[in-house]
Amino acid sequence: MEEVSKALEHASRGSDIDALGFAMDQAFAIGTISTENPHHVVQRKRTLEGEAIAAQGKKARLEAGHAIVVASSTGNVDMLASAVGKAEEAGLADQGEIEAAKRQQTALESVQTDIAALKWQRKYDQTLRSVRCAVRRRDAVQVCASILCALKVGANATTIKQAALAWEHRPARTDVAAYILQCASKGSNVDLLDLTLGWAMAEGVAEGSMVAARERLAVLAEVLAEDAQRDHALGVAARNLANAWEQDDPQVLETALHQARAAGISEEMIHMSEKRRAKLPRSFPLDDASRRQGACMEAARVLKGAMLQGNAMRLEAAIAEAALAGVSRERVASARRKLTRVQAAERGDVKDNMLSCVKAELSSVKEELGFKIA
Repeated sequence: MEEVSKALEHASRGSDIDALGFAMDQAFAIGTISTENPHHVVQRKRTLEGEAIAAQGKKARLEAGHAIVVASSTGNVDMLASAVGKAEEAGLADQGEIEAAKRQQTALESVQTDIAALKWQRKYDQTLRSVRCAVRRRDAVQVCASILCALKVGANATTIKQAALAWEHRPARTDVAAYILQCASKGSNVDLLDLTLGWAMAEGVAEGSMVAARERLAVLAEVLAEDAQRDHALGVAARNLANAWEQDDPQVLETALHQARAAGISEEMIHMSEKRRAKLPRSFPLDDASRRQGACMEAARVLKGAMLQGNAMRLEAAIAEAALAGVSRERVASARRKLTRVQAAERGDVKDNMLSCVKAELSSVKEELGFKIA
């Protein structure tokens, strides 16, 4: 007890808060502090704590002031903003220094904004020049790429059209608009094709020159819709497979696996699920309905690819397979109309093209209504 009392007395005369706190704990534990002057010891501890807090505050203010000086000299906006925040938090006494740093920060931010605006304007102008150059050089790839780039940087359709066509005289503008439409028709960007179709119509491009572009746009729009439907089916199949994984029913997992394969789930996930199914007690054969569903989805996928490719022989085979597999009448009818147009184009039979299209339309309508076509 005497040693503890001496230790407490020694610690109270020093300036080490941790040592004083430890000595007080020991004295309280053995009950010797009651025989000393507890008020003096506690007051001494509070004094030391106050001095420590004051020292920490002084250090923080000195560091904050130094940080402002350094950040101001570098001209870095982020460093300056951080230094100002720390100075305000530390309570830096020199408010004039903080205000000066804030003014510098505002000025630097304004400069950065101006620089960013100049960079954007430079890029904006460059993209429009690229459109003009690509059209003049008749560079089909760059025509499409430069227009898309101009759209991406924020140029509106009217400005881009002006860049592409304004340098031409009126008779030539029509030819250039037709050429740009032809370039866009070779790609698969729906927005670009729709935009250039509008230009072609406004510049008086002949209707015959726009037929193929309209067909291409219709096909691309249908493909996008099918892709969206496929993505939805993929999400549903993935969720069903995950739910089936948690169950102990091999029939449920087998059905989910078949849907997942048809929807295009990754082979790795399919393989893991098959291993899971193999460990379950029993395995049931896949029902006929599920098999037919898978065959139908595959036939629809092949049909879509054939419509995009535009080869009459391949499209005709895909239509036959799709009809046999049970693909919807609407989709098959649309493909048949496409086949009629492709066959007419391959034969070069311009005179009969319109009549063939009308016959195909009538046949498709009859088929969609359920009539048997002779």
